[in-house]
Amino acid sequence: RTKINKLFSENKLDVKNFLLAPPEWYEENSIRLLTGLMVMSINKAKREVCLNNGEILKWDKLLLALGADSCKPEGSEFNEAISIRSYEDALKIVPLIESGCNVVIYGLGLEAIETACQLKSAGLKVTLAGRGNTLLSRYFSGDLVALIKKNLAKEGISVEYGIQSVDISKLPYDCLVYSTGISPRIDLARSGGIVTRKGIVVNERMETSDGDIYAAGDCAE
Repeated sequence: RTKINKLFSENKLDVKNFLLAPPEWYEENSIRLLTGLMVMSINKAKREVCLNNGEILKWDKLLLALGADSCKPEGSEFNEAISIRSYEDALKIVPLIESGCNVVIYGLGLEAIETACQLKSAGLKVTLAGRGNTLLSRYFSGDLVALIKKNLAKEGISVEYGIQSVDISKLPYDCLVYSTGISPRIDLARSGGIVTRKGIVVNERMETSDGDIYAAGDCAE
């Protein structure tokens, strides 16, 4: 996912460009790679996971890297909006680039800005909008934010502040994209008896409530 919104302007949305390692790397490093499958359940007592094809995998240590889903803003306008979390999501952007449409990106964070810059470079008219009163408030100081604002203006990307999600229709657009936070995927861990809150709870060693099970990435808290 880390590369998805960085390749629009270069028209490199080939799945091979998103791989962190080629398939042969796993074989060379004695890693068994299973794709197209889903873990249905975790059995802590038996140290097993059950796959949707019926296969049972035994483990001594288990790492949960389940990722997260996008948080959809309130408002009926977002029912048909796009959030870019997967390769399939990215492919939805291709026809937009080809049509040269007017895009509003709802969100004032890092991914929203990266996506805006890529779509602008691809030739689209882009507006960033959000309910806050500044960009990247959780990331940078005022001086850096001012520099980013200046660069966005130079690129022709307009920014609208104080826009509530239910009022997004006040802005003209052909396509709506949103980047407004994530919801960690915790259902598998919770059903397996692992402690969760908003995410899968871990300590400073990334151990969950079971010392032999770890969590990492967007799913971990």
